[in-house]
Amino acid sequence: MTAAKLNAKYGNTKAAHIVPKVYLESWSDDGLIGVHLVRENRDVVMPTSDAGTRRHLYRRERPGSAELIDDVENMLSQGEGRFGEILRDLGDRWPLSREDKWLVAEMLAYQLLRGPRWKTSFEAGGTRFAEELRQVGVHEIDGVMIPVPPAVYDQLEQTFSSDNQFRNNNTRFERMFTAAPTITSLLGSMQWTLLQFASPVIATCDHPVVLYPRTHHLLKPAPFVVTQIGLVEALEIHVPLGPTNALLMTWHDEPHSDGLHLGADRGIAMNLNAFTVAHADRQWFYRHDAKRPPRSAGLLPPIRKGLTSSS
Repeated sequence: MTAAKLNAKYGNTKAAHIVPKVYLESWSDDGLIGVHLVRENRDVVMPTSDAGTRRHLYRRERPGSAELIDDVENMLSQGEGRFGEILRDLGDRWPLSREDKWLVAEMLAYQLLRGPRWKTSFEAGGTRFAEELRQVGVHEIDGVMIPVPPAVYDQLEQTFSSDNQFRNNNTRFERMFTAAPTITSLLGSMQWTLLQFASPVIATCDHPVVLYPRTHHLLKPAPFVVTQIGLVEALEIHVPLGPTNALLMTWHDEPHSDGLHLGADRGIAMNLNAFTVAHADRQWFYRHDAKRPPRSAGLLPPIRKGLTSSS
């Protein structure tokens, strides 16, 4: 690729955070966080500024030019400051105001879409779609089968191929920003329960939004992406929000009311951590000045079941 200047307006973001730094700061002590490196299977302590990053993950090529820009990183950072304020005062703010809940839902929606796992799923889906078009030669639109010229699926294959990284990124980012409002609305429509723990026993990871599929009542923790099961098909969604806080989102037919569960027990923490750690791609995180977060093993029930049995 020809040499290109990075747009100075957005800065040169070499290490892009795939989870916001303000989010990780909930687990930090003096700016440091405990990190388990999944591939190396070892623990380190590092600054939150270095944790949960990927090199140039959001960099793209400006359409119609060879200019490289980090505008997506800039857009994703919008609202992170306010998000950090909410996390710091979460217990006092609960239940969240409509405005605060919407902002948290929006940040979690982007968290589902900004990580490397969703990127991989998006690229695989695009390549699969292009190959299906090549095989059948037609595409259905509103019940009408439209012939697809070879040039179209050739272009699709080129768009989603690894040799056209920046063009692919443009497509991926467009999809991310168009899907986020719908996901925000769905998350905001669920019933939220804040789980609070007496000590810092909750871990988080580089893909912290965990979906538990409706089709299971016992499940071995494993990574899912939103394109695999969908939000509506999720029995529940849980997200660590700090070493002593976690958010549980569920669908219920009863009148909407966000709740608070004080003094959640160790069993619930172990269940949460098992799913969170399983969702990690390269790193999971914890308070380095506290005991290592406990985890359950084997087939596990949804979090809601544990709340019912402990109440």
